[in-house]
Amino acid sequence: MQTTHYLFRMSQSYSLKNKLEKAVYEYLKSISGSLIEAQYLNEVKSKIISKINQLNAEHKRCKPLHPNFSNFDRSSCLVDQSSTLEGVYSVCVFKIHKCELKHPTQF
Repeated sequence: MQTTHYLFRMSQSYSLKNKLEKAVYEYLKSISGSLIEAQYLNEVKSKIISKINQLNAEHKRCKPLHPNFSNFDRSSCLVDQSSTLEGVYSVCVFKIHKCELKHPTQF
């Protein structure tokens, strides 16, 4: 498979305990299901981390979250199949999946 795009997906969420977790959940929910071109992946990852850090600053009374991305898919134990947003496990499981855009004639 030639990776041409990446899909953002929030697969599950947990009981949210404070305003920060609720704000991060709403943000990640708003971008879940989005598809981006592969060339923009690093830029978008940086924007996601920046947004969560901004939410940390807005909710100073809450225990801060420490977001970062890994390239290890814990569910299948395959390296580089998806990128997982770590540091937000109290909020949700959020992954970026590789995908390939195909024309219907390619099937």
